[in-house]
Amino acid sequence: MVLAVLVFYDPSGLDTAELGFSLLEASSNVEVKTRKLTFSQFGRRPFAIPTLRSYQILVSSPEQVQELSQLPKDVLSFHGAMKDRLDHKATMYGFELDDTDPNNSVPTHACKILLRKNLQNLGPVIAMRVHDAFEAEISKAKQQNGNTTLPVLAFLKALTARVNSQVFFGDEYATDEGFLAATKRYGWDCIATMEICRLLPGFIAPFVPHAIST
Repeated sequence: MVLAVLVFYDPSGLDTAELGFSLLEASSNVEVKTRKLTFSQFGRRPFAIPTLRSYQILVSSPEQVQELSQLPKDVLSFHGAMKDRLDHKATMYGFELDDTDPNNSVPTHACKILLRKNLQNLGPVIAMRVHDAFEAEISKAKQQNGNTTLPVLAFLKALTARVNSQVFFGDEYATDEGFLAATKRYGWDCIATMEICRLLPGFIAPFVPHAIST
């Protein structure tokens, strides 16, 4: 039974880089074996990795990536890809994409027009939240021999949570430690749920979020 597919890619150059993945298989005695494959073994042709619900298609050459980027929206849909990949209904507790804004007009207007127009006003408060993040995380960091050790990933998650909360929810929530903790956990729970649901049969997916959040 296939448990997971892990993909590793070195973007330094397609001519010399190897893209390998570990296909983990579990036998009846729970032994796990690892099989490594690379693009060179497939002559740089697209190939598929089977999972329980679908095939994950990998492409390797610049030409193939360019072809994908030029496909029309009715062939390669961002909404369709996100619905398939994120499984919104499971990871976001019943949320479903519909045709209310099929062309992404609302987020495009918000991010490309309104956000850009207000960046000058947002700058000072964003800087304040960055300062808050440094102050809060450094105060909790490990101190040894006069040096402060701060885990980069944990810090970046805390920084992102504070800045996003400021931009989307305002001062009250951006300074609420309970809200910030919930924000960080929600993002992590969604990602974990997404990966678990992707590997499980569809009828099990609705039960995964409850199991993760309890």
